[in-house]
Amino acid sequence: MKQKKEAEEKMHRQIESFNMRYEDLKQQKQEVEKDYNNLLKNMENNHLKAVEELENLYEKKLAYENEKFIHLESKVTEERIK
Repeated sequence: MKQKKEAEEKMHRQIESFNMRYEDLKQQKQEVEKDYNNLLKNMENNHLKAVEELENLYEKKLAYENEKFIHLESKVTEERIK
């Protein structure tokens, strides 16, 4: 009878130990997922900023090229008039 009780207590302690380990692992997994999601959000934000910067540079380049074209076009028109 005593052996049975000791075995049951040992199993109960093992189960408790496994439950605690499970909860620990579950919490670690949640923390890793949270860190990963934060990292992913930061990466997405950085990419969006880079896209915006590239779009702004492209718009400026287009405006510059347009002004250059207009200037050259007016020069050609002046030369034709002469």
